[in-house]
Amino acid sequence: MFNKKPFPNILNLFGDFILLEIDTQGRIIYTRYNNTEYKTKGITNIKEMFSKAENKQISRNIKHQTYISNILKTNKDFGNMIVEIKLSRCIKERRYILINFSKTVTNSEHEDNEYIKTLIQESELDHMTQTLNRKGGWRKIEEMLLDKEIEFLGIIFVDIDGLKKINDEKGHMYGDKAIIQISELLKKTIRQSDLVMRFGGDEFVIVVSEKSTSRSASRGIATRILKEIKNGEYITTVSIGIHVVESKKLANKIAEPIQLKEKWTEELQKADEAVYESKQNGRCTYSTTSTFKKYFKNNS
Repeated sequence: MFNKKPFPNILNLFGDFILLEIDTQGRIIYTRYNNTEYKTKGITNIKEMFSKAENKQISRNIKHQTYISNILKTNKDFGNMIVEIKLSRCIKERRYILINFSKTVTNSEHEDNEYIKTLIQESELDHMTQTLNRKGGWRKIEEMLLDKEIEFLGIIFVDIDGLKKINDEKGHMYGDKAIIQISELLKKTIRQSDLVMRFGGDEFVIVVSEKSTSRSASRGIATRILKEIKNGEYITTVSIGIHVVESKKLANKIAEPIQLKEKWTEELQKADEAVYESKQNGRCTYSTTSTFKKYFKNNS
């Protein structure tokens, strides 16, 4: 029997859904309930949501890596509402369980997959700036770290100057305008292969692919951002820190995703520390880490 306890008042709502991102063992990585990220109450594996008999079928289905319109063969019927439980094919090497609550059975495989892709995209975007949020940013960064064609990754940490003062003196709506203004500048300055994510209230992170033998793409992007701000009509300025990571070596050394993320966070901190140096130097400038200087000392 489907266990509804982890989800709030779920059987009183029609047309709602739960999207669970799972690994190959059925462990729940991420839960999205309606349009909100949600933490299931005490449930860490989808197998805890079903009976022992149902779990045997679920385990077989997860291993098959195929789309299954109803992983339990029959829809769960709760009065006048049907609960559809579907398993998607792999989407970007991830598996998803879509639990849909409605009055009728709907959707083809194509429609379900498009629906799931839309939900994933929405969950990975910062709604104000339409840049990646931390979740979406890490997913993309992980792909870049594991890309054997990329030697180095440049980290550009961008901190908006004086945002608290703007909020205090002119209000949060004006502060939001400053954030959106900077985010639009960052998006139009990076290359198609780069990413920009909103890291915090007044912080953005840009990640770019680098080659040790060429000019630094990170420094070029930072220079263009600062030049545009100085020459344009912007509410405020930014301070930037630049760091570089030897991504091939990092990914080869660390196999576990959790450890890889922890190590990446350490490298990100170095770029953040370089931002502090830019603040000390008067703001609206960039500073680089010692590691960056090691690889790009003679390049401009």
